[in-house]
Amino acid sequence: MYLPPADPDAHTYGTVCEITDVLTDDLDTETGRSTDAYSYRLRDLETDEKLPLAVRHQDLVPAEDGQ
Repeated sequence: MYLPPADPDAHTYGTVCEITDVLTDDLDTETGRSTDAYSYRLRDLETDEKLPLAVRHQDLVPAEDGQ
């Protein structure tokens, strides 16, 4: 996942995760971008712990093939 350095949850940057829950809201109606309606709860694949935050679709970066 990508979070800018100033974000309070930036310590999770680069964590390889699995999506555990998909959340939806109506942010897409305000922005006009359909993917803005989605945010996700994640599980750290290294520690097997759920992360204590939900991240927006645009903050996720696909893992490279082979990971």
